[in-house]
Amino acid sequence: MGRCSRSSRKQRYGSDTPGCQEILAAAVESFGLTADYVHDPFNVFMKTGMDAKGKAFWEESDAAKGDYIDLRAEMTCIVAISACPGMSSGKGKNPVGIEIYRDE
Repeated sequence: MGRCSRSSRKQRYGSDTPGCQEILAAAVESFGLTADYVHDPFNVFMKTGMDAKGKAFWEESDAAKGDYIDLRAEMTCIVAISACPGMSSGKGKNPVGIEIYRDE
């Protein structure tokens, strides 16, 4: 499932607030990149899909505090993350953390 945006949040929730598109665009801006450089997301803990009628759905994630995933970069990367500002992250604010280790 693609990322949300301010316009999709207005339509879906009636909320004129930034979506993942705007959050990720702001994160890469300091590298001289525009919003056009924000590509399709890698939704690790989101629970989304299409129902039998082809309608998109978003459900609260099954992820629990302490769940994690290890990824290894095989090349230099710019990584931007966003905890879904919509209902996919559950009720309330859900912080997300990131740790970067150097392979030396």
